[in-house]
Amino acid sequence: MKRFFVYAGLAIILFLFLAAQENGCGSDEEGTDQSPAPAATDTIDDEAEAEPTEAPPEEADTDDLAAELEYLDELGTLTVDMSLLLDNIVDLSTEAGDDPTVLLGEGWFRDLGREQDRLNEAQSTFLALQPPPQYVETHRLLTQALNELDIALDLFETGGRDFDPVKISEAVDHMVESTRLVEEATAAMPE
Repeated sequence: MKRFFVYAGLAIILFLFLAAQENGCGSDEEGTDQSPAPAATDTIDDEAEAEPTEAPPEEADTDDLAAELEYLDELGTLTVDMSLLLDNIVDLSTEAGDDPTVLLGEGWFRDLGREQDRLNEAQSTFLALQPPPQYVETHRLLTQALNELDIALDLFETGGRDFDPVKISEAVDHMVESTRLVEEATAAMPE
């Protein structure tokens, strides 16, 4: 059950990493490459050959930065929610580890079901996010991590109801895999 503490710790680390990413995003603007404007004598003789002009790079960079900050803000909020959810799961698992008789009543399972519902809401919110291109891989890995956590909670509930240590062990394995995926997602985040 100590692995649950590891997962909760990693969720907090991910939150701190995301917060650092959000605070550090503006530093890229200082070193932007600004190429010199074309000289006034550089004209196109035939206007039919002129290609459509794109938005100035500054506007595109601003839009990209705004999308990135919006995504990171949503991800940060979700990470805080997930951290609280994981704290509750750790508390429930500790309670069951300290006193297995709690598994004989419905209260513990009702509490676990509530956390499962919160996880489902978090998954829906997360899946609705549209990651900027540089965060697609991170988003994919975090989606897998949430799926692993969902499987773990299902196995944890079933294993608790059936007093099946194999299912509880499988639940822990899925929690560990979820943790691994969060670590991989963190490593995949752009600098």
